[in-house]
Amino acid sequence: MKPKYVTTIIKHIVIWTAAFFLWTLLRNYGQEVISDYNDISQFNQIATILVLGVIAGILFGVFEIVFERYVNRNMALGKLVLISSISYLTIIFTLIFCGGYLFHEISGETFYWQNYKEIMFSKQVILLLVYFFIIITLTSLFNEIDKRLGQGNLWKLLKG
Repeated sequence: MKPKYVTTIIKHIVIWTAAFFLWTLLRNYGQEVISDYNDISQFNQIATILVLGVIAGILFGVFEIVFERYVNRNMALGKLVLISSISYLTIIFTLIFCGGYLFHEISGETFYWQNYKEIMFSKQVILLLVYFFIIITLTSLFNEIDKRLGQGNLWKLLKG
């Protein structure tokens, strides 16, 4: 594996771990949360954040490598960010669907499409998807700007 690919995956692991940490922080201290979530110990919440951050970072890092290699050829910045954001959201929808299906299979319950629709259109999931869309769009935007300015020049520009 090339060092550039390892750097991309590590970058995504850090970004998604920070995003899940911020989400948990906002859900715990920023507004009322569901009672089941409050019962989870602090250690389990941190472990969940780390596991989800690593899994999401690896998945989205590999997606970015593939996206950069095959799709990202001389496209306009806005079009590229929009296509990558929609692709990321499609992956998230697929992961939520697969997770729900697997959860139902493991628990021995029958998976019904109606249950999936209720979960996907609940206020909590819509809020989570909007949060992910913002994170994905900002990450894609900054990543593409950094590539166009040259690796590391965006950070130098922001630092002053």
